[in-house]
Amino acid sequence: MTNTLRDRRFRHTFSDQLTLETVQVDKTRLMLLTGCRAGEWARARWPWVNLKQGLLSIPASEYKTNRPHAVPLVPEAVAILENSFRGGKGDYVLSTTEGEKPIRGLAKFYQMRLPSAILTKQGAALSAPFTSHDLRRSAVTHIAESLGIGGEPLIKRLLGHADGSVTAIYNRYGYMREMRAALEAWARELTRYSLSA
Repeated sequence: MTNTLRDRRFRHTFSDQLTLETVQVDKTRLMLLTGCRAGEWARARWPWVNLKQGLLSIPASEYKTNRPHAVPLVPEAVAILENSFRGGKGDYVLSTTEGEKPIRGLAKFYQMRLPSAILTKQGAALSAPFTSHDLRRSAVTHIAESLGIGGEPLIKRLLGHADGSVTAIYNRYGYMREMRAALEAWARELTRYSLSA
């Protein structure tokens, strides 16, 4: 089964997990708000983050396609980052070791801790297990639905997928404004889901 936020249980998952005070919750919310991979947020460092511009700039050396990738940060993501603890031992954004080492344990969080919290709160277990990749899939699916036909090139940009087409060779526009608008619309939708769950 493929999970998306359209699934009622998954909506409850996002809403319920907001009450869990943990670094994993911040990572989960940032993944949903940006469409980034779990590993990208796990490895994210403060020098990559520009809160004033609302931008995450992942260097080529840390990105799957070996190309730099810029991701707009919507106000909700900026607020999470502004409230994140900045450790004195290193510059990892999401860390339980004061920034010295990146966050770990997200798979265990989804397999055990989060389902347990949902069972406790709503008296029913999740209808199916899910992974962090379901978060990325949900974000992209909803954004694609809002963009409709013709939105595929923007989705590729958001995902940071390499575009080897002839058009891409000539067109160097980054589509940052359009990506930000799409992510802001998604953030509004996500907030609505969390409130109606």
